[in-house]
Amino acid sequence: METSIVKQQVWALADEINAMLSNPRIEPQQQPKKKENISLIGPNRGERLYITPAGQGYAVGLGGNSLVDRMERFMKRLTGQERHGYAHANKSRQPYWHVSDYAQVREAAYEFAGAIFPLEGDETAAADVVAIERRADLTRTQREALIKARLGQGTYRKQMLELWDGKCAVTGLTTPSALIASHAKPWADSTDEERLDPYNGLPLMATLDRLFDKHLIAFDPETGEMLISHVVEEADRAILGIPANLRNIPNEQQAHYLKLHLDRFDLHKDR
Repeated sequence: METSIVKQQVWALADEINAMLSNPRIEPQQQPKKKENISLIGPNRGERLYITPAGQGYAVGLGGNSLVDRMERFMKRLTGQERHGYAHANKSRQPYWHVSDYAQVREAAYEFAGAIFPLEGDETAAADVVAIERRADLTRTQREALIKARLGQGTYRKQMLELWDGKCAVTGLTTPSALIASHAKPWADSTDEERLDPYNGLPLMATLDRLFDKHLIAFDPETGEMLISHVVEEADRAILGIPANLRNIPNEQQAHYLKLHLDRFDLHKDR
């Protein structure tokens, strides 16, 4: 694995993980004395997660006694190996493991940062984030903005919430942690500009977000009326409190994206 590629991945990992955290906690570093010595540094400056080139893969090492105490068992479970060696023969508390799978590197970085690793149900978003990380055409700032937008965070989320007075577009819920910035035009079909456009989507409470994302509900672009797929049965509609229309009539920009979402909704239902 080339050092330049690993460096790019580690810098992108820092952007990705910090986007998941309310308070950014980690930063990447490449020590000048040894070009391959790339690491992530946490709030405890004595802890470093080394992610360095090793053949066709990576060497993931633990730097600092407190990090070894915290992560050694995790690394054993992740790799299925006791360890592959120590960084320094006279400092046995710096174990490392050879890893060929970038997904494992990413999981180790999340554990190091104390961030929640995306689990089942988030595989598509996780894959999209990895794809962003690997794009050589992006600057670090562009990469960070796209990662945050894919995770429903950053400027994209902030501006979208401002369009809806900081509330769920349907219910008026104001609890920030319960609101998700949902894209109307699917991420995979959008340009980078559309992915960052706050008009492309709605702030929705979690249950409505999942229904919207799965095209089980849609909204009339002109009136804001909620449309419901036949898959959602009457009893479940009552439990969910739907149908419930958008609180505001969509403006021209929002209507454009809601129309694209409605077209996909029509493909998924007899409603």
